[in-house]
Amino acid sequence: MLAQVEKILLDDAAIIPIYFYALSYMQKPYLEGWYPNLFDIHPLKYVSINTNWQPENDLTQKK
Repeated sequence: MLAQVEKILLDDAAIIPIYFYALSYMQKPYLEGWYPNLFDIHPLKYVSINTNWQPENDLTQKK
């Protein structure tokens, strides 16, 4: 019976997704080991802060 109902639903009804999952994040450039993933779960075991990071922008360097 469930298979018949499913067949009727798929044949006769228009089904459109009304929601989809999207990921957005901001990350500091000196953060290493953090990567986006589909489950949005981020174990901190491999995350670190690069203390030697320097911006590559000429505006921050004094001449």
